Amino acid sequence: MAAVAQRRITLPHRWTPRYYQRRVFEKFDAGIKRMVLVYHRRAGKDVTCFNLMVRSAFERKGNYLYLFPTQRQGRKALWEMITKDGTRLIDQAAPPLIRESIRNDEMMLKLVNGSTIQISGADAFDSLVGTNYVGIVFSEYALTSPITWRYLEPILVENDGWAIFNSTPRGKNHLWHLLELNKANPLWFCDVLGIQQTKVVTPEQVEELIRSGMPREIAEQEFYCSFTSANVGAVFARELERARNDNRISSVPHNPQFPVETWWDIGKQDATAIWFAQRLPSGRVNVIDYHEERGKGLPHFANLIKHKPYAYSRHIGPHDLDRTAWVTDQKAVVIAQNYGMHFTIAPKLDVAQGLDAARLLFPRCHFDHAKCADGLSALDAYEREWKDEGMSDGNESMRGALSDQLGPKWARHGCDAFRYGAVTPESQGIMPDWAREMMVQAPGTWARTLLPQAGFDPLGAWRG
Repeated sequence: MAAVAQRRITLPHRWTPRYYQRRVFEKFDAGIKRMVLVYHRRAGKDVTCFNLMVRSAFERKGNYLYLFPTQRQGRKALWEMITKDGTRLIDQAAPPLIRESIRNDEMMLKLVNGSTIQISGADAFDSLVGTNYVGIVFSEYALTSPITWRYLEPILVENDGWAIFNSTPRGKNHLWHLLELNKANPLWFCDVLGIQQTKVVTPEQVEELIRSGMPREIAEQEFYCSFTSANVGAVFARELERARNDNRISSVPHNPQFPVETWWDIGKQDATAIWFAQRLPSGRVNVIDYHEERGKGLPHFANLIKHKPYAYSRHIGPHDLDRTAWVTDQKAVVIAQNYGMHFTIAPKLDVAQGLDAARLLFPRCHFDHAKCADGLSALDAYEREWKDEGMSDGNESMRGALSDQLGPKWARHGCDAFRYGAVTPESQGIMPDWAREMMVQAPGTWARTLLPQAGFDPLGAWRG
């Protein structure tokens, strides 16, 4: 029998990394399993991470996930990406010789050793939970809900897997916090590179982009990796900056002398978001807690509310609560009543009016930085989305102009819930007599007092 010729292939395949890209491979080979790569636009974040993922998948059989903020972005920025020499990135990094199959509909590669690599988006997160991934890349993590990492991290802890977070900055949001938390951690590799370090793009090229219409704030953010430049289009950027400067995002513990009210955005098959706040007689609003969860019905949240160490004054929900079917065919307001929860319906205002109300409420709010971290990330990320035109690197921040559409989708839940809490009269400084009287009662007595005034529905059965 004639001998079968064998071909050898080196991974990474037909790709020469720049010095800082090579450093990522060196750190990985040294055993680093967590990385934060904050690189400027056009520095090659995804080329680096995808080549590393393919090599890792060939060395260790397993399931690998390359996660973008949206599936659409993943298809455009990676699956269909053409490199400078005219080759598809997936063909350069994972050539046919090492592939067993390719699924265009699922953006999935299966390698000859049995490993799978799937490109997906956090907007399809429900379909991803449950898979035993051993390697994950979060691309443009600043635009992705931090809750996704919380769901996926235990999987990697159990199977000794790895994770890389790459992104350009979007203000001091959850990406910045992850970087600050781990930049001195010897088990993590954190790298922040602007054009002044890589020399891939020149300052003159950036200035030409600015002259052509790119806001300077975006140029500083995208090419100099500035976390302090204003996030153009961000709805609450100014309010959050002032809150941080005034030290109103800090430790804000629950005060048992005052009742807690909740502000809800109801998710049917999507996420439900709940803020927990205490109004003080001075007008200050302590926002002490936040919870967000996907795919759960009201019985789950009713049980969660009941087991929090709070006594409640009321629960505020969206104006369409009495029309919203929640997981079952019953209306949400009916299900809530069956569990002893009586909602106050927020006034029906258009989104712009609601955002104005939220901005007016902000100066009186003090947020607990730990318990409200996910909610604050949503408020940070909420922005006018960019139109699909102009410059593009697979990232929304390179679009040509701002639209009227608010997003990203994952941030809307927490922001809508905050808006519903803000449109009540009390939030605008119009304190009803019954609420003012409730707040000045002797500590603890309000929890056992029934107040018949309209708009107040105490959870008497839950107060023990």
